[in-house]
Amino acid sequence: MREKINPYHIFMLMYMVQSGVGLFSLPRITAEYFGTNGWLAVLVVSFIVCLNIALFYIVYRMGKGRSVFDIMESSVSKFVLFPLYAFVIFVISLTGCLLGKQYILMFQMISFQTTPPYILKLFFEILLYFLLIKGIYNIVKASTVFFYLTSWMPFLMLYHLGEFEWQRLTPFLFQGETSMIQGIIQIMGSLLGYEVSLYLIPYVERNSPFFRAVVLGSLYTSLVYLVVCIVSFGFFGFTMLLHLNFPLFDLFAFIELPFVERFENLLFIFFIFKVLITTIISFWIVQLYLGRIFTKAHPKLLIFMIVLATYIVSNFADTLTKLSRWLHYLFAMHISLNFLIPIVLIILLNIQKRQEVT
Repeated sequence: MREKINPYHIFMLMYMVQSGVGLFSLPRITAEYFGTNGWLAVLVVSFIVCLNIALFYIVYRMGKGRSVFDIMESSVSKFVLFPLYAFVIFVISLTGCLLGKQYILMFQMISFQTTPPYILKLFFEILLYFLLIKGIYNIVKASTVFFYLTSWMPFLMLYHLGEFEWQRLTPFLFQGETSMIQGIIQIMGSLLGYEVSLYLIPYVERNSPFFRAVVLGSLYTSLVYLVVCIVSFGFFGFTMLLHLNFPLFDLFAFIELPFVERFENLLFIFFIFKVLITTIISFWIVQLYLGRIFTKAHPKLLIFMIVLATYIVSNFADTLTKLSRWLHYLFAMHISLNFLIPIVLIILLNIQKRQEVT
């Protein structure tokens, strides 16, 4: 009998896969796109994410534990599905690899200015490969270990409470130049990763509180994001936030310890665990889709193809500005897929149910 994933581990996986380097620029993004008290947008986006997860839950209940692929392929020809599979592979693989490249470029800028980013990215890809070939159960277990290694980091925000001033938040709501649709895409892009719950359905017990753990994990991530944004608004103020590329890193830079110099560099290193899990889960989903196209290919060969192809593509994004522009469009496509796929699955399940009745 195949091992099932415990909801306890799912909760921690949701936090690890959703939180990443996007958190470093999130306070500026909320200020830039939503104006004063833009941190409230995190609550709005968190609600949208919960609605999306609710669609996944409907698929879970209606499909009775069947996988996404079993549902689609029992009603639609594979010949018709392959273009959709190819598009999903393109979007998810590029999103995952560019999020990894974003971390590498930031890491190089902070600690290894003279090291070419493709060298750092190569070591990152090697770690990815050896974790990916271990399978989803070991990936989930690794994410649990990484969760405990990084779970203390949100509590560092307590250090800044002495300099926090409520008047810096201002009494005004969403005032200033705003672009809310673009902002929602950016914030939801920072919370991507929850879609893995749709693909974990065959790996959990049928009547376990699986989706409760998914929702709680996502809400916990949103809470961490909200706290970081509120502290940033109250610590820096709205005007200063607009001029900071990575406000969270600046918050870390204010933390001084007598026995550690440049403590912010050490904290940034811990984020590699979060980025690893985010990218690994993206590649695992891509592996599932590739496995439906290349049914006779060995899983390790598919993983190697994914890692190699995305490594080559990621080298074309050689600056943070170019990478951010690419990610913005990928986020929009990724979010659209997160809503489109469950809606299509619900329609197919309704058709299948009617056919069973007749």
